[in-house]
Amino acid sequence: MFKIRTRIGCSIKELKNISVSVFNEEWGDVEGFVEVVIGGDRMGYYHENPLRPNEKGGEWITWWLSLFLDCANMITKTNYVAFVEPETIGWLEFILCNNIVIFSNAIEVGSESLPGLSVYEKPECFSYREPKDIEINLNDFLQEIYRAAESFLDELKSINPQLMESEVIKRILELYEKRHHIAQ
Repeated sequence: MFKIRTRIGCSIKELKNISVSVFNEEWGDVEGFVEVVIGGDRMGYYHENPLRPNEKGGEWITWWLSLFLDCANMITKTNYVAFVEPETIGWLEFILCNNIVIFSNAIEVGSESLPGLSVYEKPECFSYREPKDIEINLNDFLQEIYRAAESFLDELKSINPQLMESEVIKRILELYEKRHHIAQ
């Protein structure tokens, strides 16, 4: 099983009325809840209950989605993608083998840090922890990433269509549009 769930947690009223320039300068992302379910393991936090006063979630939704969209766009080209799990020291590793994506949770060991948020060749400095070696059908993997991105973009557009012109949402849209090139 592979599932990505997101929920906008910041003020919908503020999002509805915010300008693109203020969003770009002061917000930069949409705060909320992100949960990734791989096999039987859950990462992040998500709920559908009414939000408590001042509850916003603690995840940057577009950051997560951009990492997963980049992974979806690159996995069939490189057969390997690992990216930093936001706000942690961990890495999420995906290896493509015979139309199966093999997921493992990794951490860097050693004194040298990997450059950037994503790598496309297996580094030697990874040590593994649970969950690891979880198999996901490639088509299911790609469809779930694109579904999660599309669902988030549709929700955000219904709240404030102007935000589709913000820097971070343009980046998500750019990554999302690359899916057409992969399918061909």
